[in-house]
Formats: sequence, C-alpha cells, structure tokens
Amino acid sequence: MVRLLRWLVFVPVLSLVGPLAHSQVPTPAAPPYPALGSDLPGPFQPYNVNGKRAKKFHCLVSEFGLNPVAMVVLRSPDATPPVTYLLTKLDNMVDKNPATRMAAFAVIVSDDFKSVAREDDAREPLELNALDLVKTLAPSEASEPKHVVIALDSTKDLEKYKLDPQAAMTVVLYNQYRTVAVFSFKKEEITEDNMKKVLATAAEKFNARR
Repeated sequence: MVRLLRWLVFVPVLSLVGPLAHSQVPTPAAPPYPALGSDLPGPFQPYNVNGKRAKKFHCLVSEFGLNPVAMVVLRSPDATPPVTYLLTKLDNMVDKNPATRMAAFAVIVSDDFKSVAREDDAREPLELNALDLVKTLAPSEASEPKHVVIALDSTKDLEKYKLDPQAAMTVVLYNQYRTVAVFSFKKEEITEDNMKKVLATAAEKFNARR
C-alpha cells in the first residue's frame, strides 16, 4: 500500500518535470548582423534635424522600440529624386498604416567629424543641407514630413552597423529589433526602380498598405 502511494505521488511530479526539462532547451542564437534574422546592433544618439526631438541628440531606435521600422542611412543630404521618392513614400506608408505602428527615419552620416555631439562647427553645414531635404519632403503647406525624421551622425558612431563603405544608401528593415531585410546601393544604383523594391519589401514584411 505504501509503495502504491509513493508511485501515485511520483507520477504527477514526473509529468511536471518532463515539460519543464523540455522548455529549458536553449533556443538557437541569432545569426550575426546584418544577416536576416539577426539582432539589431544597438542604439545610437544622432542629432535629430526635425520631429519631436528636433535639434536634440536622441536615439530613434530606442524611441520606436519593438515596432517595425525602416531605417535609411545616407552618405549625402542631397534631395535627389530617388531619395525624395523613397522617403516620401515611406512617410505616406507610415501615415496610412497606424495599426502596424510602423516608423521610418533617415540618418545622414559623415566622415567630416568623429562626434556629432562635440563638433558643432563641422555639423552645422550638414544640418543646413539636411534642412533642405526636410523641406523637400514636407507636404504642401507644411514645414516637415508627417512622420519621417531626418537625423545626422558620424560614420564612426554607426561602425557597429557594418555599413558598406561603397554604399551611398543602406536601408535596414527591422521588427522587434530583428533584421528582416537589408539593402545596400551604390550611388548609381539609387534609382526609382530600386526604391520601389525597398517599398514593396517594407509593405510585405510589415503587412502595410502602400
């Protein structure tokens, strides 16, 4: 009788231990960035040219958190037609899809300074050019785009993002801090057709209307 009671107690305990042991199997590590499915390298504090934190150093990666985000890294502030096309369409996509909580921002990086926070004199000319881009993206009768933030930073501050030195534009699409797509374009590859491919991928990955 005692043995029977011990067995009746042991069986439920064993049934609990089994699932617990199974749940402790380690999950596979994420691949190294910038591979698909990799973790975003981390935050950085660019100088925001427009938006809620205009003229301040503020991390947009942290602000947008786990939401789906399109991050565009540019090596020039020039408002070329393809760049304007991409950023305007991203602004519209964010506006049309509030339920997705999608966000988008662009960072213009420069080799002219090592620290965007400490070298004001080197940053100011770039800021003036970036303001022209902001005005170009603004809807009629507005001073800036509705959602897209333009920011400035040094190339050094984004070293962990492993930017292709030959790329004039890099687009990182991520969700919940996980990379879902990466595009790198040389200057001559920044065309409207390639921008359409970026937008199509963003719409697909973020389940957004264009």
